[in-house]
Amino acid sequence: MGTEINDSPGSRPIPITAFDADSELYARYRENYPDQMITDIVGLCPTTNLAVDCATGTGQVAQQLSSHFKKVIGIDQSVDQIAHAKKADNVEYRVESAEDLRGISDGSVDLITVATAIHWFDQEHFFVNARRVLKSGGVIAIFSIGGPEVQKDKSAIAQFYNDYFSGYAPKNFKPMSSIKIPDGFTEVTESKSYTKKVDRAVEDVCGWVRTVSAWNALLDKNNAERALEQLHSRLTAVLDEHEHLEVVYNVPIRIFKKM
Repeated sequence: MGTEINDSPGSRPIPITAFDADSELYARYRENYPDQMITDIVGLCPTTNLAVDCATGTGQVAQQLSSHFKKVIGIDQSVDQIAHAKKADNVEYRVESAEDLRGISDGSVDLITVATAIHWFDQEHFFVNARRVLKSGGVIAIFSIGGPEVQKDKSAIAQFYNDYFSGYAPKNFKPMSSIKIPDGFTEVTESKSYTKKVDRAVEDVCGWVRTVSAWNALLDKNNAERALEQLHSRLTAVLDEHEHLEVVYNVPIRIFKKM
C-alpha cells in the first residue's frame, strides 16, 4: 500500500499556499495517474463533451482527460501551480476555488475529478455545487495517489513520512474513505484501488518527497534535508543494474454518479 499522511492530535495545519513553493517540483516529479483508471472513469460518463478537474495543480489529470473529452477545465486557487500546468489545446485553466465551480453552467458537465485533494475541501459545499453543474448521469471521480513504495526497500518512504510528516495535515483532515455518499448521487462501485508500476531514479523518488505539502511546513528544514540525504543514500544502495528503482504507487478511488 502507498503511504498516506494521517491527521493526529495537535497536528499543524498546512496553508494552501504551501503548494506555490512546490510548483516546479510538482510539475516535474508528480506522477500521472494509471491510464486504465482514466479509461474506466471515462467509460462511465454519459457523454464526453466537458470534464472539470478540481484542484488541478499542475494539470496532470487535466492533460490525461484532454485526449478523451472535447473540452477540459482545470481549476486551482494557486496562481503558481496553474502557471506551471501542462498545456493542451482543449484544456482551459482557471485560478479560483475548486469547490465553487463558479462560471460553469448548470447541468453542463459530464465528469468532475478530484485527484489527491479532497482532504482540502469543504466537502459539503463542493458536492452541492457538483450536483448543480453535472448532467443527469454525470460522474464524480475522487482518487488519491499514495507515496512511492520502493520494492526493494518498502519501508523507506513510510519511515520518512512517520518521522517527518506525521504531525502535519490539513485542518479538519478527512480521508477519502470517510466520504459519505452525497445527496443526489449513488456510488458506482465500492472503493477500489489501481496501481501504477514505474522505474525511477533515486532523484525522482526524493524529488517526489519534496512535493508533499508538509515539506514546506516543516519547522526544522535543515534536519529534514539531512534526513533526505540519508534517504537518498539508503535508496541508492538498492538500485538495480540499470540504476533504477522499481516503484509502485497505490491509487484508491471512489466514484459517484448523479441520479
